[in-house]
Formats: sequence, structure tokens, C-alpha cells
Amino acid sequence: MASIYFAGVLVGSLVFGMISDWIGRYYTYFITVALFLCSNLAVAFSPNIIAYGVFRFLVGMADLPCFLVAFVIGTELVAPSYRTVTGIGAQFFWPVGSMLLALLAFLIRDWFILQLVMTIPLIFPFFLIPVLKESPRWLISKGRFDEAEVIIQDIARVNKTKVPEPLFEEGEKKEILETNQVKQATVLDLFRTPTLRWRTLNMMFSWFVNSIVYYGLSLSTSDLGSNDYVAFFLSGLVEVPAYIWCMFGIEWLGRKPNLCVFFLLGGIACLCTLFFGK
Repeated sequence: MASIYFAGVLVGSLVFGMISDWIGRYYTYFITVALFLCSNLAVAFSPNIIAYGVFRFLVGMADLPCFLVAFVIGTELVAPSYRTVTGIGAQFFWPVGSMLLALLAFLIRDWFILQLVMTIPLIFPFFLIPVLKESPRWLISKGRFDEAEVIIQDIARVNKTKVPEPLFEEGEKKEILETNQVKQATVLDLFRTPTLRWRTLNMMFSWFVNSIVYYGLSLSTSDLGSNDYVAFFLSGLVEVPAYIWCMFGIEWLGRKPNLCVFFLLGGIACLCTLFFGK
């Protein structure tokens, strides 16, 4: 069933990634949350294994895209100098959620009730409908300058600052519109030039390897030989210092050294486990 779930993640990431560029981050986010909520409820009431597999696929379709769209909204709302802190800071909810799941699973031994309890928090994002705003950067890229200006003015008012008047010069608007009309970037553009092509393949391979190791370790915490609930709780807890380091280490040492060093340390640590029994 884990494979079915990750097949949904694959499809959802591709589909909702394109949809978010088409209709915007705001609507895509709430669509994925709605799908996430409904599919998780359906999992709880699955009448048979086939239905369970279908609904788990839909959960996967909504799960990662829901996070990715929220991540994009958050990072597009802040200045480039704050994107590292904003992006990494959002990751803290992942290990916190893992630790809470371990605690809930320990306290609630009935699978059906546990599934419903895990689904309840998905109701709360809908309270953000009147509060959350569309990404101004996406609006600008689509030539919707008036809507973007209203949101930016709201942000400036909350931050007690001022924005230039007018916010967008006519020359800037014309340049952005002309750029968008000349050529729309696609996934294929990542492979058109030799340098960009090798960097893209490198990052794809790095993400592939990282995901295999991360989920391989996370899904096999029961092999540690201790209490399953404690092992899963600790697997979330050890991520907290990693995120704390990332928030500052990336700014201090840069992305490439951090990536290389921790890939190397992770690989050595995994190899060392071969010399220890259960």
C-alpha cells in the first residue's frame, strides 16, 4: 500500500504543480486540502482492500502537493533574504507531526478512530480562506498587476511600511507582459543547455537517493528492536536539530557544501549500520 500511496504522490506532484501555475496557488492549495480531507475520510470508511488502495492513492495525490503549494505561497510572499528561514522553518511541522502521530497511535489503539483523529486537523485550513492571499509574484507573472498591488498594499499596512507610488511603472508592466508572451518556460527548458541539464539531472538523482534513504529508514523504525512507538517518535525528534542547522548552516556555508557533507555523513552512517546487529 505504501507503493500505491507514493504513486499518488508522483501523479499529484505533476498534476497540481501545473494546475498551480495555471489557476494560481490560492485555489490549488484549497483544492488539494479538500481532496486530502475527503480521501482520508474515505480511507477510514473503506469497505474493502481495493477501495482502500484507491483512496490511499488519492491521499498521496493530495498530500505532498498540498504541502508544496503552501511552501511556494510562503516563500513567494517573503523577500529572497528570508526564503531560507521561511522555507526551512515550515519543515519543522513535519517532525512535530511525526512525533504527535507516534503519541496518538500509542494512546489510540483503534485504527478507525486514529484515522479520524488524524483527519480532523485538515478542517482547520479552510478557516484561512478569508485570510490567505494569492501569491503576488504569480499575479505579476500573469499580468494581473492591480490584484497584486492590493495584496502588497495590505502586506505593507500590516508591516507598517510604505510601498512606492505607483508600485508598477508602465514600462515595467510592458516588459513583464512582453516577456511572458515571447516564451513560457516548460520542464523541457531545464534540459536545453548543457550546464542546466547536468545540474537538473544531478538534483533529480540527489532527490531520488535522498528519498529512498529517508523513507527506507523512516518506514523501518520497527527494526530498531525497541518499542515501535518510541522508535517512530525518536525518528521525528532527530530531525529537529537537522532543521535548526539548515536554517543557519545554509547561510553560513552555502548550499553545495552542506549538501555534499551531509550526503557523505549520511552514507557513511548507513554503511556503519552493516556492522551492527539488531
